[in-house]
Amino acid sequence: MGAESAEYDLVGMRLSATQRIDDMMLWAWICRCLSPQAGFYQYDRPQRVATVIARECNDSILAVVEKFPERFLGVGTVPLQDIDASINEVKRIRALGLKGIMIGDHVCGSTYEEERFLPLWAAVENWGP
Repeated sequence: MGAESAEYDLVGMRLSATQRIDDMMLWAWICRCLSPQAGFYQYDRPQRVATVIARECNDSILAVVEKFPERFLGVGTVPLQDIDASINEVKRIRALGLKGIMIGDHVCGSTYEEERFLPLWAAVENWGP
């Protein structure tokens, strides 16, 4: 996936950014939000690997948004198995101009009401408008 192709390696999702824009024209859509597919979350991988994957995914989404800013918004993902790394990526995502984050419904059996996630929620709440 990247700014040149905006291709996603999923069956039925191999559409370039320009193909997506053509589809948007058919439906009279002005803008679409690009988001990471759940396969990019990688919560079961070592934190270091998941951080690299999240960063590369976020950078790829940003590249498309920057190339077609009038047509695409983007949200990123974070390596939730490490809260500090997630907070750092939230700050980076915000600085890059992406609009939010997408996350799975749990992290390797842990659910989000667990206390260890509270610092992340505080960071996200401070995102602001």
